[in-house]
Amino acid sequence: MLVSRFRIGIYGLVPLIACPILPAAFGQQPDTSGIQKIDHVVFIVKENRTFDNMFGAYTSTYGTKTCALSTGQTIPMTRAADRYPHDIDHSYEAALLAINGGKMNQFDLIDLGFQPSGDLFGDFLTCRQFESADIPNYFAYARHFALGARMFSSLHGPSMPNHLYTIAADSFGVLDNPFRTASGNSWGCDAPAGELVRMMQPDGIVTAEFPCLSGVTTMANSLDNAGVSWKYYAPPSTDPGYIWSTFDAINEVRNGADWAKVVDTSNFVSDVQNNQLPSVSWVITPDWQSEHPDSSTCEGENATVTELNAIMSNSALWNTTAVFIVWDDFGGMYDHVAPPDVDTFGLGPRVPLLIISPYARPGYISTTQYEFSSVLKFIEKRFNLPALSTRDAGANDMEDSFNFNQKPLPPLILTTRTCPLVSATQAEMGTGVKNLASTAITRHLELYNSRPTMLTIDSIASASPQFAINQSCPAVVDCSTGSQDYCSAGATLSPQSADGSCTPACSICVTYVPNGTGKRTGKITFTDSDPSSPQTVEVSGVGSEVELSPAPAPLVFPNTPLGSSNMLPVTLTNTGTKAVTISSIKAMNDYTTSNNCGSSVAAQGICTINVTFKPKASGARPGALMVVSSDPASPERVDLVANGLGIVLSPQKLAFGNQKVGTTGAAQTVTITNQNSKSVLIGEMIPTAEFIVSGNNCPATLGTHKSCAIEIEFSPKSAGSVAGDVYNSDSDFSSPQFVSVSGTGQ
Repeated sequence: MLVSRFRIGIYGLVPLIACPILPAAFGQQPDTSGIQKIDHVVFIVKENRTFDNMFGAYTSTYGTKTCALSTGQTIPMTRAADRYPHDIDHSYEAALLAINGGKMNQFDLIDLGFQPSGDLFGDFLTCRQFESADIPNYFAYARHFALGARMFSSLHGPSMPNHLYTIAADSFGVLDNPFRTASGNSWGCDAPAGELVRMMQPDGIVTAEFPCLSGVTTMANSLDNAGVSWKYYAPPSTDPGYIWSTFDAINEVRNGADWAKVVDTSNFVSDVQNNQLPSVSWVITPDWQSEHPDSSTCEGENATVTELNAIMSNSALWNTTAVFIVWDDFGGMYDHVAPPDVDTFGLGPRVPLLIISPYARPGYISTTQYEFSSVLKFIEKRFNLPALSTRDAGANDMEDSFNFNQKPLPPLILTTRTCPLVSATQAEMGTGVKNLASTAITRHLELYNSRPTMLTIDSIASASPQFAINQSCPAVVDCSTGSQDYCSAGATLSPQSADGSCTPACSICVTYVPNGTGKRTGKITFTDSDPSSPQTVEVSGVGSEVELSPAPAPLVFPNTPLGSSNMLPVTLTNTGTKAVTISSIKAMNDYTTSNNCGSSVAAQGICTINVTFKPKASGARPGALMVVSSDPASPERVDLVANGLGIVLSPQKLAFGNQKVGTTGAAQTVTITNQNSKSVLIGEMIPTAEFIVSGNNCPATLGTHKSCAIEIEFSPKSAGSVAGDVYNSDSDFSSPQFVSVSGTGQ
């Protein structure tokens, strides 16, 4: 599709071609400052971290060791795992939720109750932080070179749009990662048919489009026009990390001559060693080295060390190179610094930045505001290129982190580490009720064989019956066998593959039922054939005598149209032998409460808390119920999950039954109602599979509390069951909404 070159900014519609006067217009004499000492710019892009997650423990001035919650609490940041137990939602919507208008206190509400959650049943995974022992080489680079303390992701949300900023200083309206109806590793022009991505159009309508952008300008155009050499080192299509090969989403590159400049990441080190490194390089690491949960941070750090060692071992190259290492988005992880609002799309939360060069200011921590467009600005300034958008035209160029007059810094050759076998050294279990199995929390731990030899497991033991080892959770898929494997005494794990991409693994499940109140601790010990044996994991939880039902599961409300409400009960039971004093009961965000608990609940007593959800806006509207009491585990919490509906589609499913192939059945009607307090713009209706939008009486602008209708038909092309969706695009925050459709061709 042809993407309109406009940006919705804080001053309205701003054409991207109407840039301010450029600092170095294309065609002028090149800048004669010290930046000309740089002949090679290397842009390394890793995955999913914030500054506080990576470097919060490195600097108390610009980092933090505490985490602010939606309930008003502040808790300590606990130690991050080498391999996170699950991903955290980091969509455009999740980022806005976490940022909370600059308060930076709703990361714990991200996608509550599901695997990509900021707080899954009390694990507070968002509130984790690496220590020096976990990422010693990254800390060493920060000490010897420069660290950016105000590097922000370019867009509120996830990988695809932020990666677009790394090549174009623009996402061209892309808000999120693609959602697909077929499997595959592509987020670009070779994606399976039916794959779609949310895109905000200049008028504010959010559409669902195939992720192949045409007629857009990227840094590839600028470099080609100026005769500056470049390569984009990225994972091949066989690697899950191919999704981050972002030039695949640019039609003129993917289907043009420049696709030859998109090469396998494995070529980078050899190009460095053979003096074949181009003037500008992007380096996108394979999935297993990307540091994206649940990949190993140690393996990712080792990949970076290998790449930098290659550069630093080539003296001629080292003396003319600037390396920028960034992480592409916040990954759902906590950061305490509010990002500036520069337009509708960003900036997003802070991400780490390392600036490595013989001319980097040693030990310097920059407080200059950067984003991914700043790296492009540096490239433009060095090679006398025009700006691509208002973003890079207005970005700071990162020169404050350099001193081109200093004696060049010597290489810092580091040693790659032997990565840990166990996925985490600490495991947070959450809050359970004393001796009450119905509130048990089960979490998983993995053993990974990152060694070149077979690993034999001798024993697995828990030091406390409160933390029982079992097989009650889903096990990791062992890449060497293709099956889900549990760890057990006498079992073996195959060696890591020669290229490192397959690290065999097995799982244990740890179920927590406290046998007392307050802080509970234990230890899980693995003994094995590795010289580092035994491997230990410190486990901890909190014990309570107050049961809040349905905790630890969230309280899930029905989808609720704006202007309406739903009420659900929470039962509070005092399982103890003495009364519990109640100090306060309150709910956050779009929720209110009433209760019959009074100021105390007697031993074995029960009371009811009624929680009412009345959405203030459309989309996900999570919250939390907090009870402050005399119980040792206070405050107790129940997560609240709900969605507000600004646009209501009715019905939400259509079944067309049997239909003769090559014919079209009778139309069925879907009504679209605007529940918002203001009008919304209505865009295109997009059917998938073998369904047709045959009628549409919706106006371009649908007034508040007004309705319109579309007609959908089924026209099968072949025999068999067919399922699809019809997407409704509009300017509501939840757009596109969809109706599920199905039928059978005969």
